[in-house]
Amino acid sequence: MPNSQIGGTPDFPDVVGFELPAVELRGTHGENQVAVVMLNVVPSRDWTATFLQQAEAFKSQHGLKDIRVLGSHITLIGRIGDARHLTASAKLLVQNTSQVRMRNRLSYRSGPADQAPASHSRQALNEDSERMRELAAVMAIPNVQDVLSQVIQLTGMRFAAIARVTETRWTSCAVYDLLDFGLKPGQDLVLESTICNEIRQDPQTVVFEQASTHPVYAHHHTPPLYGFQSYISVPIWTSDRQFFGTLCALDPKPAVLDPSIVAAVETFARDIGSQLTGIEFATAAV
Repeated sequence: MPNSQIGGTPDFPDVVGFELPAVELRGTHGENQVAVVMLNVVPSRDWTATFLQQAEAFKSQHGLKDIRVLGSHITLIGRIGDARHLTASAKLLVQNTSQVRMRNRLSYRSGPADQAPASHSRQALNEDSERMRELAAVMAIPNVQDVLSQVIQLTGMRFAAIARVTETRWTSCAVYDLLDFGLKPGQDLVLESTICNEIRQDPQTVVFEQASTHPVYAHHHTPPLYGFQSYISVPIWTSDRQFFGTLCALDPKPAVLDPSIVAAVETFARDIGSQLTGIEFATAAV
């Protein structure tokens, strides 16, 4: 899936490519070879500071002289040997930094309004606070990753997520990704590009085994946009009848989704909703 489809933010950048020395130059005695890690956004100052702290051990591990963050590029300077190992480790370092930033944001408690950064409006701060409450609520569900893992095992699909869906946004709250789909907790998709937006308006399960042969979804814009064939999305209702969002799974390959599988995923969605009961979200109860 192209990273341009993902609502990446400066606090949650993703790796989109690498520039490496020519093969014949790697592993030579040159101490100032340069490798570049390309990100999909220019990271925030806080993310960069966290990254550079995390990068100290990375430098020693790979025998690098320096690591610099310039715009949307991370420059690695030193003797470049095993490029495959280096790039895999660099990608993991970027992901780990974003996870640290997420934990920091979830543990953040905002102070008085007059201490808020001048660049943030009150509305923006309220929206960010609401988003963090939603993420924290989902992450607090016991064994939430095990639930998503069971959805993957049950359906045979390789990406599953819990999404918060409102009138204005689609936000991933928990993700189990065996496809390298690229979507992380806290990131948004364009609301109108999702089938979940249609489920918000007409809350019922949507399921298809192969989009290209389906009478409705063969002509729908979402499957080709995100590159999937099989799909299931179930509305998540709290026990006090608040619509939270969806439990969804997808895969680029067709899948067999018989009624018993659909019923099991719907049970998971009900269980998730019961765990979210009693939490007041921004959307009014239905």
